Amino acid sequence: MEDTPYSAFVKLMRNDAEERQPVTCRLGTVTEIKPLTVAVGSNTISAGSLLMDARLRGGFEGGERVALLAQPDGQSFLILCKVVRP
Repeated sequence: MEDTPYSAFVKLMRNDAEERQPVTCRLGTVTEIKPLTVAVGSNTISAGSLLMDARLRGGFEGGERVALLAQPDGQSFLILCKVVRP
């Protein structure tokens, strides 16, 4: 497809929109410890797609709730913290 001023403008707008995607906070449940696996809704996130602060490593138990941030690529998640009810 040939680049016209209009197609270049649309491409620019799409790129800008992708960069401005809001970060989504999700709640998940630890389903396995080794390897760490977290259920988020009907999806299961494996250790290869999880990121976390080194201080959290090894500090999870099955059934615990965690707060996660979905990365813009939608393929990886950052575990922020454990979540409990007051």
